[in-house]
Amino acid sequence: MLDIVHRIEIDAERGKVFEALSRQSGLTGWWTTDVRAETHVGGICKFRFGAGGGADMEVLEVQAPHLLRWRCAAGPTAWVNTTIIFRLDRKESTASAAGTTVLRFTQRGFAAENDDYAHANTKWAIYLLSLKQLVETGQGAPWPNDVKIGRVR
Repeated sequence: MLDIVHRIEIDAERGKVFEALSRQSGLTGWWTTDVRAETHVGGICKFRFGAGGGADMEVLEVQAPHLLRWRCAAGPTAWVNTTIIFRLDRKESTASAAGTTVLRFTQRGFAAENDDYAHANTKWAIYLLSLKQLVETGQGAPWPNDVKIGRVR
């Protein structure tokens, strides 16, 4: 099994980053504008990307303000049953008055290193940078305003 792993520093307190990850209003600001989210454990978050499809994430774990874990319940074949983890740590030595959060992102469980895996890896980087923009400036770049890299198949 293959994992996608990213690490990004965000100039904001963990609570603010966690809100952007765990509330519908935050998710629409950085990932896709078409979200229907039940963000409690056992809830389903439905993310849609127009004709490009979407994914349904089951919320497995919520530990505010440092951990959020989902399982892909429906969506692209390569994604189904993968696990997505957002881990937030406070960076101890920082010059930022608001503090700095280290986001460690993992999507576990891809079966093969192929175009689907590569596409997901690149798009996660794009969306995590959108999250950083949202939290730091108030304006992210969610779908349909994200960076386009082409569709798989």
